Amino acid sequence: MKKEIKGTSGITLIALIVTIIILIILAGITIGSLSGNNGILNQTKKARNDTEIAEEKEIVKLSTVQAMGKNKYGNIRKTALETELSEYESNNPTTVEEDEELNLLYVTFTETERVYQVDRDGEITVLGTISELQSMANLSASPESNTTPQLVQFVDVTVSTFLELEDDEVFIHYAWTESETIEPEDMDYISSDYTGTKKRRKAGITSTATNAGNYYLWVKADVNGNIVKKKFGPYAIKDHTTLLSCASETVSTSKFLGISELKRNQIEKVTLVDTLQGHTKGDGTCFDVSDAQNGAILAWYEDTDSDGYFEVTIGQVGGVNANADSSYLFSYITSNGGDNVGIEGLAYLNTELVFSMSYMFNNCSKLTSLDLRKFDTRNTRYMINMFNTCSSLTSINLNSFNTSKVSDMTGMFANCSNLTSLNVSGFDTSNVIYMSSLFNGCSNLESVDVSGFDTSKVTNMSGMFNNCRQIASLDVSGFDTSKVTNMSYMFDNCIALTTLNVSNFTTNSVTNMSYMFCGCRGLTSLDASNFDTNKVTNMMYMFGNCQSLTTIYAGDNWDISNVTNSTSMFYCCNSLVGDIGINLSVTDKTYATTSGGYLTYKAAT
Repeated sequence: MKKEIKGTSGITLIALIVTIIILIILAGITIGSLSGNNGILNQTKKARNDTEIAEEKEIVKLSTVQAMGKNKYGNIRKTALETELSEYESNNPTTVEEDEELNLLYVTFTETERVYQVDRDGEITVLGTISELQSMANLSASPESNTTPQLVQFVDVTVSTFLELEDDEVFIHYAWTESETIEPEDMDYISSDYTGTKKRRKAGITSTATNAGNYYLWVKADVNGNIVKKKFGPYAIKDHTTLLSCASETVSTSKFLGISELKRNQIEKVTLVDTLQGHTKGDGTCFDVSDAQNGAILAWYEDTDSDGYFEVTIGQVGGVNANADSSYLFSYITSNGGDNVGIEGLAYLNTELVFSMSYMFNNCSKLTSLDLRKFDTRNTRYMINMFNTCSSLTSINLNSFNTSKVSDMTGMFANCSNLTSLNVSGFDTSNVIYMSSLFNGCSNLESVDVSGFDTSKVTNMSGMFNNCRQIASLDVSGFDTSKVTNMSYMFDNCIALTTLNVSNFTTNSVTNMSYMFCGCRGLTSLDASNFDTNKVTNMMYMFGNCQSLTTIYAGDNWDISNVTNSTSMFYCCNSLVGDIGINLSVTDKTYATTSGGYLTYKAAT
């Protein structure tokens, strides 16, 4: 028996529904007008959503105005906005997220899960609900282009999402076409990099394989199973045939630019010129070294001194275009040869497209000077071991280097043992992740200004200043080490240092501190009171051979419970004094304690 809705009339539920339908029909309202896309029910729902959005947006607006009014710079900050929004917490609870890279704040209302974007100027944008944003992604390009084709050789494409992405959730494909309307069927795949947040992925797309003309760049991104497409352009592309890549020519006996007659260790000099000097493809004395094998870039050589070592000239009309992957380009050049060694005409090398300069001058061991003022590094991402073992180099001009996109500087100047000075004060390191062995083995370097380095993204600083024996002063007080996991050998054998300020170092992510200050025999005290060693597992030789060290200031966060290797942690630290404390190493009977704010030491008797 059906349950009745009791009322004065005693009408059953079914009868009530029938009555309502009859009334609606008599009023001229159809069922379709109720339930269709523009039906009354949907219109009612839309009106309710619009009302909610208006109310929520008003709350965000009022809170934003209040927060900005209390900021002396007139812009908005996360904590200030959270404070103002808390006034509405009882009826409309919210959360606030910050995107530091884009200077944006995101306010999410807990009940409706609706998200609002607030920029630093207080501009508010409704983004949608979290469920809607899960399937959304945005494609953007830099540089943007308009109806007037912009001359480009390199376009950065960014995929932006509201939610974080993992490596296997983003796939980017692209194609250059002359058609503005017809989407290409065949596209190339390109890998992408994080840009400091998992909400954005960036891919650098070059036009090196495209003929001269006006083109559109079509991009298709598969983001967690959702396809996003966009067309950019038009762009103007010029003929920019590049050199062959030398990325596989990694040893001294490798063929230079694929020329079978030339091994790298047989070359004492390379000269770049902006003309072919009358040479043509097919001339028996020269070789086509262009990636397109179209004769646009030629190389020729001779043994001018009849000493068995060759001088090579590389020419292209208007200057030589370097390959996007220029790793190992001059590696091992001048590693042998007579007095006439060098790399000349680098002003004629166009490096605008280059994303990798790793090992570019690796083991140019007899090269004495480099003038790289004309190098365009605006798109370079990798400088791994770029000047490694340029052991005769006494001067290098890097004043025009733009390192804003570089993510890896591992071993960049490693073993440049004859450099006495190096100007890297203008380096933008805001995107660098790896700095291990950056100045390792620069044993004659007397000073280097790294005080302006932005290290907020760096995860590895192992061996960064290892064996910098002549550096007497080093300002690392401003280093942000919050993401660093490896500090092993960081200042190892910096024997000339008498003071070192690491009091601001954040070490809560560090696992390896082995040999960190080993051989710093000029240091008399070290303030490590801010160190958090909770995750450290290796402290082997951490202070070994710090012969003048009398005091190490420690703090409450010196937790050594996870240390598994502390062998010779205080080896030959003969000036350290104190009471026996915690047994760090059973094998060599080294002891330490943090009582009274000091890490004190005394060898076991």
